[in-house]
Amino acid sequence: MQLSARRSRRTLTARRGRPARRGWPVGFGRCLLGLAGAVGVLFVAIVGLSAASGSPERPDFTVELTPTGVLVDVEGGEITVTGRDAGTQIDINAVTLPRRAGGLFYEGRVVLTDGNEISAGTFAEGDGVTLWSGVALDDAVTFRIIVGDIANGSVDDVVLKADLPQL
Repeated sequence: MQLSARRSRRTLTARRGRPARRGWPVGFGRCLLGLAGAVGVLFVAIVGLSAASGSPERPDFTVELTPTGVLVDVEGGEITVTGRDAGTQIDINAVTLPRRAGGLFYEGRVVLTDGNEISAGTFAEGDGVTLWSGVALDDAVTFRIIVGDIANGSVDDVVLKADLPQL
């Protein structure tokens, strides 16, 4: 018995003789867990707000494009118009517009209530085109697609047109 008492005493003194084990302060684990939870909530909030702000806006209206007869094979088409903070987005679907080449192009123009025209951009064919106009949708009354020629610098003939509804 004495022997076992000695051993246990030695074991105790050896353990006491070791330097104290350094650990994290009390409550550090809870703090770390709380911090991880807050980061998780912040991540979910950022992803949720990004998804909500990136949602496509619904178009304000779709209007038929009417041919003017300048180009014989053009049957018309349609535009989908969406008012945005930065102006007006105009999506053109006019598959019968023949592809322009050799210095010829199409130009989309927005006619304002005061009669002035603003270019929305140029393009070479009418399928899947998106144009942008820096004017508010409330100020626009007509949209026109015009044929242009780089060689003579002219943009003259209206090929397709659409009256825009007043919202």
